[in-house]
Amino acid sequence: MLAGWRDFWSTLLRTGPGLKKECHANDVSGMRHGVSEPSSLADLSARSVRRAAIEAEHHKGRRAYGRGDFFLRHDDILRPILRWSLKAAGLYAAGLHAARQPLVRSLCFEFDSLPAAFHGFRILHLSDLHIDGVDGLAERTAEIVSGLPVDVCVMTGDYRFEVYGPCDRIYPRMKLILGAIRAKYGVLGILGNHDSAEIAMQLARMGVHMLINDAAELRSAESAVWIGGVDDPHYYGCDDLAQATSGVPEGVFKVSVS
Repeated sequence: MLAGWRDFWSTLLRTGPGLKKECHANDVSGMRHGVSEPSSLADLSARSVRRAAIEAEHHKGRRAYGRGDFFLRHDDILRPILRWSLKAAGLYAAGLHAARQPLVRSLCFEFDSLPAAFHGFRILHLSDLHIDGVDGLAERTAEIVSGLPVDVCVMTGDYRFEVYGPCDRIYPRMKLILGAIRAKYGVLGILGNHDSAEIAMQLARMGVHMLINDAAELRSAESAVWIGGVDDPHYYGCDDLAQATSGVPEGVFKVSVS
């Protein structure tokens, strides 16, 4: 489940076909709810070893990024060509303006197997922020999400604009956004193909429950749903769905993000 560039997906989960067709969110303020404990930093670091080893081989061979890194190896050539083409067509400035105007899309999904306690459960999905690439985007994003009360926020990677290099500019901007999110169950996150292993550690220190081939249980009353996150299957090839779901009980309602 991936959002488009600069898009936010506000997702509503509903149970069964017998419900009224209008989408609405239940008042869940009285629910007993909780989320399973996140992995320790030591365990998270261990889950990131494979990605970190691939990062160490950056640009050192055809298979340096797991399943092929053609665009990474030719980035210095392709990017200037693309930038020049957009400027020549008069689209570059318009693209920057659009990048500072994130969109919120509301989707409503209905599942027969969703526990009744999670009817009206709201998921804020943030993806492909590339937050250090456009000045002003973090402030606008924080402003938008502060007005979106949800049950859980799921971030599906690509926090960094570049595919290599330092990550220092990401962290203060992500801290601003995270401080504005209003989510009862907190924030879950995975890494994208633009991200380095260190980003997982830093976001975890900010309170994000990072899922590196791992899963989290969300509980409400006597019911639960599980959200599993797999590592990047594209550049790094570190995805492991079997590992991510190894601790998930049979027959429970599951959501997978990658």
